[in-house]
Amino acid sequence: MASRIAVVVAVCALASLLAPPSLARSNVIAQKSTKVPLGTVYLRSGLRPGHWYRIDVTSSGHQPFSGYGTEYIIGVAKGSLFTGSPSLNLNGTTPRFFAVTQPVKAKLSEWILAVQIQVKKGHNLTVRFRDMGKH
Repeated sequence: MASRIAVVVAVCALASLLAPPSLARSNVIAQKSTKVPLGTVYLRSGLRPGHWYRIDVTSSGHQPFSGYGTEYIIGVAKGSLFTGSPSLNLNGTTPRFFAVTQPVKAKLSEWILAVQIQVKKGHNLTVRFRDMGKH
């Protein structure tokens, strides 16, 4: 019995190493939900420069939502430090997905994404940030 368990564990470990990169690129890095009617979700996470991300907004059924987001960036370009805070409009009907790419080509030392989304009717709102891999 113990040898069977060891074989299953070894096979699972090997399968995770051999999984196609497309599976690894869709990692959820942050997620929050609310079940409150007309609920609001605030979600914030640091992002890895050079990667692109997807914001997933889902609920039970097709629910209208509205929201906004902001990116906070710090980087160095041509020997000078810079900061920025581009904004995002996040409106639509669930399920909806938004792509987020690095807002500047320069090397970033910090990149943070924060969103606030509210369902306009209904309940069960979920917001996820997914790392889709290198851009």
